[in-house]
Amino acid sequence: GARPEGFFVLRVEGLAMYPRLLEGDFLLVKKSSAAPEGATVVLEQEGTLLVRNVSGRTLLPANPEYPPRPLEEQTHILGRAIALIRGLSGEEVV
Repeated sequence: GARPEGFFVLRVEGLAMYPRLLEGDFLLVKKSSAAPEGATVVLEQEGTLLVRNVSGRTLLPANPEYPPRPLEEQTHILGRAIALIRGLSGEEVV
């Protein structure tokens, strides 16, 4: 019943959310400008798209090699990740 224009798909790049998300994974994202505590969100900060978990006013990576970032006023949440799409056996999803 949801409208397709309320969603987008994002391909994961980088290792900030490793091991939870792998480079090349796809996320189905429901568009929203806010997200509940603990949600995995896609956001735009300083011209860069990021995938992070929200904890209060902090953006947390899954990978401890990456630092947490403050959720700043100029940060724009684009949506909440609701599904992970991953290829099997290293196959790329097309």
